[in-house]
Amino acid sequence: MKKTMIKAVFAAALAGLSAWGAANPAAVQASAVDDALARAAGSFDASGAKPEPTKPQEPVKQNPAKPEPAKPQEPVKQKPAKPEPAKPQEPVKQKPAKQEPTKLQITPPVGQNLAGEGEIAIQSPDFKAIREGNASYQKNDLEAAYRSFNEAVKINGTNSTALINRGVVLRDMKRYDEALRDFEAAQKLEPGLALIEFEMALVHIAQNNAAEAMTHLSRSIDLQPDNSATYMYRAAVERKLGKLKEAVEDYTRSIEKGTEGDNHLRAYIERGITKEQMKDFAGAAADYTTALQIDEKSPAALNGRGVVYDKLGKYEEAVADFSKLLTILPPENTAVVYLNRAGSYRNMKRYGEAIDDFTHALEKAPDNLTVYVERALTYRMMERHEEALADLDKAVSLQPGNADLLNLRAIEKIKLQKAEGALKDLDEAIRINGTNPAFYANRAGLLENQGERERAIADYSAALRLDPSNVGCYYRRGYLYKRQGMTKES
Repeated sequence: MKKTMIKAVFAAALAGLSAWGAANPAAVQASAVDDALARAAGSFDASGAKPEPTKPQEPVKQNPAKPEPAKPQEPVKQKPAKPEPAKPQEPVKQKPAKQEPTKLQITPPVGQNLAGEGEIAIQSPDFKAIREGNASYQKNDLEAAYRSFNEAVKINGTNSTALINRGVVLRDMKRYDEALRDFEAAQKLEPGLALIEFEMALVHIAQNNAAEAMTHLSRSIDLQPDNSATYMYRAAVERKLGKLKEAVEDYTRSIEKGTEGDNHLRAYIERGITKEQMKDFAGAAADYTTALQIDEKSPAALNGRGVVYDKLGKYEEAVADFSKLLTILPPENTAVVYLNRAGSYRNMKRYGEAIDDFTHALEKAPDNLTVYVERALTYRMMERHEEALADLDKAVSLQPGNADLLNLRAIEKIKLQKAEGALKDLDEAIRINGTNPAFYANRAGLLENQGERERAIADYSAALRLDPSNVGCYYRRGYLYKRQGMTKES
């Protein structure tokens, strides 16, 4: 019985900011895994498996000074002379955090031509039906493929190949329970077949059932310990489950057991993503570099290396990778790349170029919340507060109930002497989320500047209950106590 080779195709995804596209699902997404930007073929060598049909490739659909009046606080922790707001107020830097998707991003395997079973088997009616099903599957005609494989099972209910193939089609048709029944029936006929465990794992992956998928992948590996693609799949599931160390080990096994060119590109990219999640940015950069030695135009590797270069402070190198990526991707897929490059430009204090890239990103994704916020923060660094306020107005319109956005907008209004609007925003932010000390500290500073000392003291006290380590709030409250004649409290 000949071995059947099944290619496993993985989506090479670009992950990004959790807020990316949150207000507009139609916008380019980077909150989880992005649309596939690259593909790398691997192989699943099912030792001892009966011939499988060709399976068509499925498209895989970033120091206190003299007491002075309170000043508006920035969204970082406050300092004594010029209180700064707490860190939760600043959006995440524009670089893909490689966050996990809500569903396992692993596509079903793709097969090669039907292997032979000898002349007698080929001439039998059940294998004739299998060949017809195989041809239909190649054309992505699932209904016709199902009819042919179903006919093969009717002719010969003990043909495990027909059962496995029908199970694959049922899985693609999202008829998962029926698919599992076919695989279980085939397993009774062919116990100990690694391929069946592998196919059952893919059903559970399609159902986002990572724990069951792990069980079947591990069994498949026990039965066929030298298969590189199965390690690849298991590593991806382990990453989904947060087992990052185990995932790195399985990606390494996949690399060691595979031949260069089948799973290597995908394995290096995925291992790089996993190392980045583990904060091993240098290790991730090394893996992305190796992937680029295999395919110098790999979008996933270029993006991933640009991201970790930025995290390593290698901003020029990051810009170079993002710039190269812009020459490779279709224009409609470049919003995330412009967003990431803008972050690197901003880190180099090249604010004008950062603004240009944020603007390019908005041309590709016009209602993207994160881009408006990040461009507003860049305008603030340039002290262009009117433009920062305009971007934050847009951001709030996209997500009205976001307390952090209201706080950020209040800060710009304070800088523009729009105290009444700032107070309204801070009141609403605290109503929505009364557990953020920065909101109280910012409102306290605004009230202090308006001469409302008692209310300011109350807000400084609220901020300190939530964050007892805030030296700036202690200093401002002590100063107000002294101004109120409350020497003991001061």
